[in-house]
Amino acid sequence: MPTGQLCDLHKRNSSAAAVENSRINKEERLKMEVKGLHRLLLNQMQDLYNAEQKQIQVFPGIALAIVDSEFRAIIDKHFEQTQYQVFRLEQIFEHLGEKPDGRECLAMKVLIQEMQDIGRKDYGPCASEAALICALQHIEHYEIVGYGTVRSFARQLGDDASANLLQQTLNEEAQADRWLSELAEYEINLRAAEVSCNPSSLTLS
Repeated sequence: MPTGQLCDLHKRNSSAAAVENSRINKEERLKMEVKGLHRLLLNQMQDLYNAEQKQIQVFPGIALAIVDSEFRAIIDKHFEQTQYQVFRLEQIFEHLGEKPDGRECLAMKVLIQEMQDIGRKDYGPCASEAALICALQHIEHYEIVGYGTVRSFARQLGDDASANLLQQTLNEEAQADRWLSELAEYEINLRAAEVSCNPSSLTLS
């Protein structure tokens, strides 16, 4: 074969090899990205699982400290929801063949500590319940972001079953946040403001 033809053949073979290598590299990078997103999903769900466990430990004590009956009913209802949320996470971990334990949610630890510190501050009963709602909404917002994120990760990984379970919990967290916002706006905050302006008007339900 003439030298020119040999050179052309070599160039074509080299070009084909480069294309194939590029395809393989892209596939490997994609596999690495999928594995990374899967690990991130597991990591974030372990964080949420620990966060829910921490709340289950403190919710009964919080409910006992609340004077307002509607506020206490919201806490009792969300305590029940939280137990179901833990069960859903356990279902997802079982589905994925992974364990839910192994990570402490340091953010939830701090948020709960701040909530518990309210009782040691001299706010008065009405303002203390307003402060408690504020602390609880910090917790709800942390969970709304967390569950929204892992729901999206599960969808991107094509795991619709897990995404649907996570969406159920996300809906409950958003609902609890709305309940707390309405209670604060239309009752607790107004009562705290009234008492601060006229302490003799203090009446608790």
